[in-house]
Amino acid sequence: MRTVLESVPPITVPAEIDRLHTQLAQVANGEAFLLQGGDCAETFADNTEPHIRANIRTLLQMAVVLTYGASLPVVKVGRIAGQYAKPRSSNIDALGLPSYRGDI
Repeated sequence: MRTVLESVPPITVPAEIDRLHTQLAQVANGEAFLLQGGDCAETFADNTEPHIRANIRTLLQMAVVLTYGASLPVVKVGRIAGQYAKPRSSNIDALGLPSYRGDI
């Protein structure tokens, strides 16, 4: 897997990281609102372009409402691609079923 990851382009660039750092400082100072959204647990099969586009569209729609309601800029962070493994504190959930740990 590491060889594959090293062979593909990065999912972000340093300038985007710097911009997010600045925006999160604005959130911490009460000058902006943080909106984070996406799937709690993803499967490889369901992580398709239409699904990702739908999640992004939902985030953008929510941001419009929040911008209007809060009168603050909204920092949008997508929880997209990466929740393929879930740590769990117990092998059994509250219903007595095996805990879902993701595709990995």
